[in-house]
Amino acid sequence: MPPVRHSRIVAEVDFARNGRQTGFLRLFHSVHNSAYGFIPIPVVVLRNGDGPTALFVSGNHGDEYEGQVALCNLARTLDPGRIQGRVIILPAANFPAAVAGQRTSPLDGGNLNRTFPGDPDGTPTQQIAFYMEHHLVPLADLVCDLHSVAHR
Repeated sequence: MPPVRHSRIVAEVDFARNGRQTGFLRLFHSVHNSAYGFIPIPVVVLRNGDGPTALFVSGNHGDEYEGQVALCNLARTLDPGRIQGRVIILPAANFPAAVAGQRTSPLDGGNLNRTFPGDPDGTPTQQIAFYMEHHLVPLADLVCDLHSVAHR
């Protein structure tokens, strides 16, 4: 199996550190008015010692709100002392689509759910898919991707 290529997304959190961490996955994205900009994809990591890892994802489609709200509530209320292992929460995986309230990304038209396994050098949506597929999913013993009926 060929080695996984490096992602250009950088995590502000330390997935191995105990306790609660909130931060962003920084997807560097240069645009006309900001050559040094990045897209901040929210991430929460709760860890308490050794044990299994659960990865919870929502916002794959930006117009599916229920999962995003549920995971934000979970991130806010879950006490790391009540778990053994690690919980990674990505409440707005396709952050550009979530902010716009759209099914697909307004940056590149990408449907994150149809983009896996992604491309580390591709469009923003392809880079998000690559990071999730090759950097987050391998950490997890359980993956739960929340979807809902899109509101029109």
